[in-house]
Amino acid sequence: MCGFAGEFLCCPDGRADVQRVRRLALRLRHRGPDEAASYLCPDGRCAIGFHRLAVIDLPGSHQPMTSPDGAVTVAFNGEIYNFRQLRRRLKADGAAFRTAGDTEVNPDLATGGSFWATSVFGTLSMAITDQDDDGLNDMAELLLGTDGSSAWTLADGYSDSDKAALGLAPSDAISLAVTDLGVNVAGAALKWRLAVTLDPLVNRVLLSNLTGVTSDGTVGYVVEYKPTLDAPGWTAVQTGRVTISGERTVNGLIDRSAIDLSKGFFRVRLTK
Repeated sequence: MCGFAGEFLCCPDGRADVQRVRRLALRLRHRGPDEAASYLCPDGRCAIGFHRLAVIDLPGSHQPMTSPDGAVTVAFNGEIYNFRQLRRRLKADGAAFRTAGDTEVNPDLATGGSFWATSVFGTLSMAITDQDDDGLNDMAELLLGTDGSSAWTLADGYSDSDKAALGLAPSDAISLAVTDLGVNVAGAALKWRLAVTLDPLVNRVLLSNLTGVTSDGTVGYVVEYKPTLDAPGWTAVQTGRVTISGERTVNGLIDRSAIDLSKGFFRVRLTK
């Protein structure tokens, strides 16, 4: 049983108060009387204070612990009972360990393991909430620097969950619009524009881990048609893939056999 406290600021220029976090953690020293340590992340937005109760690997496994590549820092309270088995599996995948305890399994799994969600057996305390009910839990939104109380980070017509399903961050901006439509003997010549502005502050590897969506830099699209607005449902008349960064203009010819050339409406939807 250990005790820790932390502070994370979502704003890019925010600075966590590591001294305050240390004072907060000090109130929990009865839970971790063996060691006290703290951590401040490189950009200054996250601070962790920790008091350790040393049970496994007493001389090592100091916390907060950072993964070898610096991508993940963990403050861990609990015990992973099968950590030796997990360490063996991680070593087989090429992981190198610096300690003999269970703590180091956490950052290694977070950065490279494929079995974290199903193979950890231990005594842990976890809580996951989604106060805005957008499909992204509050911890994920906190780590991505977005507002956990709003399902619409940007007013661009796409909810946070819509973007996560496409492999995008809530703070990535999307603009999608049909810009031109012409009719000829072959069918309807449709032109539409997609512009995506990626938030440069988002860690894309972390985003993929949090959403479970792996992006290859493209998304699918579906052009849909209906003859009148009150007609039931839309009909898919064209599909394809498009790059999901920067600005793209797509020209497509919709075969006349799929539509009524005298009337109708078109829309474009993005899919994964």
